[in-house]
Amino acid sequence: MAKKNEDVTTGAAAPEDVIAVMPPQRYLVTAARLNVREEPDKKAGVLRIIKKGDTVIGEEKGGYIAIEGGGYIAAEFVGPAE
Repeated sequence: MAKKNEDVTTGAAAPEDVIAVMPPQRYLVTAARLNVREEPDKKAGVLRIIKKGDTVIGEEKGGYIAIEGGGYIAAEFVGPAE
C-alpha cells in the first residue's frame, strides 16, 4: 500500500507542491451575443463579440474563461461542447 506522498508506480517520494492542471476545454456559446473582454471583469473593454453556437477553447477561473486567441468570456453564458 502506498504511503502518503509516495508515487504508487515507483515508490519514490512525490513532490509536495504538485498541482494538477486541467487541459483547456471546449465550450459552446449559449447566449445570443457574448462579449469577449480584455480582462475578466464585466466593466473591461470589449475586444469582439461571439455568437450563439460558436465554440471556444479555454480555461475557466473565477467565473470567467480565458479563451485561446485572447480575451475573457463570462462562464455563465457557455456550456460544454461535445
